[in-house]
Amino acid sequence: MKNNISLKSGITQFSTVNSLLVGLYDGLFPVSHICSHGNFGIGCPDTMEGEMLINNGECYVAPADRQPRLMGQDEKVAFAQMAWFEPSIYFPVTHIKDKERLTEILLEQAQTSNLFIGFRLTGTFSAVKIRQPPSGLTPPYPPLVEVLKEQTEVTHSDMRGTILGFWTPPQYQGTSVAGIHIHFLDEEKLCGGHVMDIEIEQGQLEIQLYHRFDLHLPTDSVFLDADLNYENADEHIRTAEG
Repeated sequence: MKNNISLKSGITQFSTVNSLLVGLYDGLFPVSHICSHGNFGIGCPDTMEGEMLINNGECYVAPADRQPRLMGQDEKVAFAQMAWFEPSIYFPVTHIKDKERLTEILLEQAQTSNLFIGFRLTGTFSAVKIRQPPSGLTPPYPPLVEVLKEQTEVTHSDMRGTILGFWTPPQYQGTSVAGIHIHFLDEEKLCGGHVMDIEIEQGQLEIQLYHRFDLHLPTDSVFLDADLNYENADEHIRTAEG
């Protein structure tokens, strides 16, 4: 396992999941800034417009009512996890029946659940169940659990595309999303979103382990004055993840 860990590798996160839980959706971090900390990641844009996927330095957002689009460098982001992705483990996979089995494979290959794990899989998907938050939110924003009651959920069948995301150790729940967190973008960039469940026909799985975690917190007055002691945070994060 030691050969799979680079001492230079780490994840940079902007804001916290607890901030989203209480309704802090204003974008504070420019795309250009988050992408200076990695070429790979996931995130949440200004006003919860959609779900973000950053792959090979290209930052896409998938809104609920429109097809995914490439984000501009000056657009703002409310939350993001970013890393430089240089996978040290890669191998073909077939017939992964659901998100739970994908998690098992990640942890088997990593040989630990105590480090951060970045992963990407490009291939063919028998089914991808995705969600997107509603567009057009305006302040004062409702808590995330209320917003997601109006989310769009759709299952796509027989698609080619890419999933990517992170495994986060359990003790970081609230700061991040503990466990597996996945976003999807199809090959033709016509649909995408947060992955609630997935059935993988075949593809190439790439994995990298990270032993450092760098957290960048907002410094605006809204964040500084917010009460982030969110009751039922674990339950609501698990509900949001699907």
